[in-house]
Amino acid sequence: MGTVILADVTELTTVKISELPELPGVTDTDILPVVDIDTAVTKKISRQDFLNTADIDGGSW
Repeated sequence: MGTVILADVTELTTVKISELPELPGVTDTDILPVVDIDTAVTKKISRQDFLNTADIDGGSW
């Protein structure tokens, strides 16, 4: 996708989420990326917090 050059001349390669390798299973210590549609910012959430707060057909898990 591209390269981000930081002020100290460190290069940081950028990768689209869709380009990341797939993880076959998720554990409680894994972190998931999510896009907060209210702010259009990518944030992180733990597996457990995601499962505890996700709405399914207007309900919850």
